[in-house]
Amino acid sequence: PGLGAWTSALYNGGVQRIYGLEPAPAYINHLQELAAPAGEDISILKKDGYNWETYIDLKEDQYLGSLVDTDWSRLHPRLMFTGIIPKTSVGEQLLAQFATCIINRMALHTFGRIQMALWLPDQLLSKFTSGPGSPARCKMGVVTEACASVSVVYSTETAVFPKAMYHLVHVKPFPKKLLKSDWDVFEYVLRHIAVMPRQPLSKMVR
Repeated sequence: PGLGAWTSALYNGGVQRIYGLEPAPAYINHLQELAAPAGEDISILKKDGYNWETYIDLKEDQYLGSLVDTDWSRLHPRLMFTGIIPKTSVGEQLLAQFATCIINRMALHTFGRIQMALWLPDQLLSKFTSGPGSPARCKMGVVTEACASVSVVYSTETAVFPKAMYHLVHVKPFPKKLLKSDWDVFEYVLRHIAVMPRQPLSKMVR
């Protein structure tokens, strides 16, 4: 997908209502022009998906306020979050924060048990999904494993601009997180393991 291509694909595929987040003035006018023929079915909002205030704003009645569903025994029947995560350190930070938000039911996940469909570059997919023993195993992957299932829906070397290997992944939060401890304790241990992976656990968490 390029500028607006993924939104167009969703709309043409039958998604009934789309809110697009785009804070950059250089892009938002173009996106709004592309969305204009769809009328109210597509709304391009000058809001930043990297800013947690955005998700508070989306709880207003004019956006998604009436769709909040706190029943985590089921996937939210009407909302899904999707986007393209860039191959940058900022993209990696955002992806890690998404996992943290699932486990703590923050930001986007205050709306309910929201599925996500994310385009991830090859390197981030490895960090997001690698299991025990993998060199790519990291804090983000452990947090994700504790709160959601991740499956690859589609992989491509040509569909995402600029051309690079990208994967469309389906992230499905668990009804209940797998943690047996408080988040603060879990996060403290993980942080120290990530910083000093070759040190004995007893030394790192002393």
